[in-house]
Amino acid sequence: MKKIQTQNLTWIDIRDPAPKDVLYLGKKYGLHKMILEEILPPSHRSKVEQFGDFLYLVLYFPVFHKNIRETELREIDIIIGKNVFITSHYKSVIPLKELFDRCNLYPDIREQYMQQNPVLLLYHLIENMLHHALPKLDNVSRKIENAEKEIFQGREKEMLKEISLIKRDILNMAKAIKPEQGVLQSLNKIAPRFFGSEYAIYFRDLVSSYEYVRSILENHQDMIESLEETNNTLLSHKLNEIVRILTVISFITFPLSLIAGFFSMNVYMDFSENPLTFWLIAIFMFLTAGAMTVYFKKKKWL
Repeated sequence: MKKIQTQNLTWIDIRDPAPKDVLYLGKKYGLHKMILEEILPPSHRSKVEQFGDFLYLVLYFPVFHKNIRETELREIDIIIGKNVFITSHYKSVIPLKELFDRCNLYPDIREQYMQQNPVLLLYHLIENMLHHALPKLDNVSRKIENAEKEIFQGREKEMLKEISLIKRDILNMAKAIKPEQGVLQSLNKIAPRFFGSEYAIYFRDLVSSYEYVRSILENHQDMIESLEETNNTLLSHKLNEIVRILTVISFITFPLSLIAGFFSMNVYMDFSENPLTFWLIAIFMFLTAGAMTVYFKKKKWL
């Protein structure tokens, strides 16, 4: 548990909260029983609720692991009172840590964000989380561009797995970003009553920032779906070409095999001892194969 204390506001940040931490917060600040019951167990959805003199928020932040190419969602519980701001999480969350360290190290930042009430602190925390999502979306954009180049260089098969991984990244980011719309819309309605109507502009700005991030995410979703469809079309066309060529070759070689099998039968023929028999048969087979090839090209099957 870390704490930043100012004259008007106390920020408490708890990593890996334990039951003793919940008891301490309940006794120290008189938190509502429903809030205390929801701090420890992981939540399954983003939300914002008002319990008496406190606001309780659950937000999620996407964290990308480069080694395993997987995006993890990390939960942040936020409890807001008139003079207290409590954040709780189980793993490090970069936007939260950055803001806490800045307020802790720099008096001017601390005075700016924590001078009156928790409004600016909440605003900058959510704004920082949305801002940190942009580099991840830029990384996804670069992956989509690279996949597009590889596809049109004839590596459709190799891109099947790559496209699946990109779609998983986008899906995991969507799990974190899209539910925030309901939270911000609810916060936009509750916050003016809770903090005062003069602070409504901050939460309208958060909604605008969210819409910008979401528009980029949805654009990436549309792009990867279109790219996947294009890749599947090209791969299907390539496979159809291979099957078509193999079918034509089989159709050409079948009569040649039939002719060779016919003349190899152990039967009496008048010209069986003729030294030109082999060449006659070979020429006949060559002419047959040539005629069929010309026919297939005329039909545009080759």
